[in-house]
Amino acid sequence: MPQNKRKRTSVAEILREEFMAEYGWDEEDLARQIGAAVGEVEWLLAGGILTERMIKKLSTGLGGSEQFWSHFQTSAGRL
Repeated sequence: MPQNKRKRTSVAEILREEFMAEYGWDEEDLARQIGAAVGEVEWLLAGGILTERMIKKLSTGLGGSEQFWSHFQTSAGRL
């Protein structure tokens, strides 16, 4: 039986496609929404490590549980 080799979705993809594109946000808008510095958002969008602090910010600012957001980091083998 063939295995599903689906590429895992990254947090950067979710942020870009589900929030930034959907709402017409840029990095500054996203940073404001989650209460983070623009540099932190740029780093995250470039594939930076998702920290517990950032998970809390994403959960509070965008919705979804901390478990939802942490899934993206643990599925990438981090956190």
